[in-house]
Amino acid sequence: MTPAPNVTSKPGALGRTTVGGVAWLLAQTLANRGVGVISQIALAWLLIPADFGQFGLALSIVLVVGPLTSFGVDDVLLQRSARSRVWAPPAFWTGLIAGLVSMMLVLIAAPFLGEAYRAPRIVGVMAVLAVAIPVASLSTVPMVTLRAQLRFKTLACIGTAEFAGQQALTVALAAAGMGAYAFAIPALAVAAIKAAVLWRMARPSLKVGRLGLFRLLAQRGGSVFLSRILIALRHQGDVAILGLFATQVQVGLYFFALRIAAQPVQMFAGSLNTVLFPALVHLSGDRPRQLAASLNAARTLAFLITPICFMQAAVAEPLLTLLFGAKWAGAVLPIQFLSLGLAFDGVAWVAGALLTARGHFRLGAIYNAVMLAIFVAVVLTSSFPGRAAYAALAVGGFYAVVPPAYSWLVFRRYGAASRDVLGLYFRPTLIAGAAVGTAWAVSRLGPWGADPFWTCAVVGLVGVALYAGLTRWLMADLFAQTLARLLGRFSRPGRIAVAVPDRP
Repeated sequence: MTPAPNVTSKPGALGRTTVGGVAWLLAQTLANRGVGVISQIALAWLLIPADFGQFGLALSIVLVVGPLTSFGVDDVLLQRSARSRVWAPPAFWTGLIAGLVSMMLVLIAAPFLGEAYRAPRIVGVMAVLAVAIPVASLSTVPMVTLRAQLRFKTLACIGTAEFAGQQALTVALAAAGMGAYAFAIPALAVAAIKAAVLWRMARPSLKVGRLGLFRLLAQRGGSVFLSRILIALRHQGDVAILGLFATQVQVGLYFFALRIAAQPVQMFAGSLNTVLFPALVHLSGDRPRQLAASLNAARTLAFLITPICFMQAAVAEPLLTLLFGAKWAGAVLPIQFLSLGLAFDGVAWVAGALLTARGHFRLGAIYNAVMLAIFVAVVLTSSFPGRAAYAALAVGGFYAVVPPAYSWLVFRRYGAASRDVLGLYFRPTLIAGAAVGTAWAVSRLGPWGADPFWTCAVVGLVGVALYAGLTRWLMADLFAQTLARLLGRFSRPGRIAVAVPDRP
């Protein structure tokens, strides 16, 4: 495995640490967003809510054991990138064995779960997804290699090709009448292709060294693994619990809404974290600047995610009506509730990256256990009626309250002032609420209010213009820095050097 390059350390703002580093991954995000919208429209035309429900139930179970594919070794390996040749072999074999074990667990449990959910069709879907688990584990070590080398442009290109290929194959299989299998088969095929490409690029060594490293890896990765299991249970538990009380149609409506509502958080926060975590590891020797980097990354993320989530809630009804008529009318309220709630979740991803970079894995597991307990209680209470809208309202409320509380605890623990943490939410929410709320009111008051196309157009155009203007006025420094660095970085090929941010 090629060791990580030396990291340039200069005084500078967070833009050079995270915004500059995330430029290529932001391009990936925008490309994926466009592909995702097109594929989602096509799938909504080709499939019925029950198909989404069957896949959602199967995926929710499989993704719970998904963390077994890395067993937390990727974070441990990143923290030890200077000795990657020593740690890579045990990391690979540990991840592969764990992936095979998780595959067997899913295959054994699939028939029983199909009976419990009164959905025998999900057994085959789960079997395909189960085989994809150990195949995906093959990508763990070479992905860590590229991240440790700060090859973000390469990662962005791979991510875009992976997403586009999977979406294209899914639409093709859906058109061929494969139903829920249209989601599962591409996951396996693309995982295999991705692993082959990454191994050809990274070529990490697999020569087994000291056997004691396996024990150390398991010990140090155990808390990360536990945290990921808890996070997976939280992210997938709503669909799994709702499926026990609701019909496959209601589960499908909820899962369809969740796929739409979660896109901004998953794509922006996921892309940022790919850059942020290795950057924070490089800043471990300077804790104040590490905290400054995290806070500024959180501001940038909230600046990007909040207006998109609010916009999704505003246009959900006219857009679904325009595209699908009454077919997906039952997904309108779930999209609105989930979009508004998930607008507050992105900052927590940064808090989690900081907690992991500090090496406080056990504390992270404790925080995630508490959040999971609250989440399960909320979802259980709201799922008894068996309606997607009730579950979405409860889950949206959870994300609006609990992740911000988690972020406050983490940032305060490491020395951030309360006003700085609250500011991560207050100004983006105020600006996005004012901009999108005004745009929504204008769309209802004018002569175009009865036409779903013009309603969406007015909300989009007026909302974007107002948000850009208000942000430039009230958050001028962040607006200018983000825009300048994102545009400037695309003309700089190669690896992105990580610079140390100024103190706030």
